[in-house]
Amino acid sequence: AFNMGSTVVLIFQAPISKLLQEGDSSQEFNFNVKCGDRIRVGEALGRWHSS
Repeated sequence: AFNMGSTVVLIFQAPISKLLQEGDSSQEFNFNVKCGDRIRVGEALGRWHSS
């Protein structure tokens, strides 16, 4: 059972956009957190940026 204070670990690979695969660097995914950071419920882990 989940109790407040329990640790939840998320492991995933950031997605790669089709544009990046085709050599267009106009979109990029950036993480907002780094290894060891504490996160809160609802906090964004990363964002897509367009240039």
